[in-house]
Amino acid sequence: ADALRHAAEAVHTEAAEALQRTERRLATGDADRLEGLAARAALQQAEHGRLDALAERAAALGALEDALQQPLAASRAGARLSTTPGGSPP
Repeated sequence: ADALRHAAEAVHTEAAEALQRTERRLATGDADRLEGLAARAALQQAEHGRLDALAERAAALGALEDALQQPLAASRAGARLSTTPGGSPP
């Protein structure tokens, strides 16, 4: 999940830099409005990919947390049920 997040962030950074270059070219008249719109659309698409990667990372971390906590909680409950307050089985 981290590799995907890093890749998505790299794509986002590149798209942001490309938009800045295009905006500079627009200011000097070396680019047209369509190029500017395309650069903005690419940045929005990269942002969407970055957010998807963050959501996948959060879901993976949540699944890991669930996997690690559920068996521990179940084993503790089982241990409490199988012993008396003195620590010996009923």
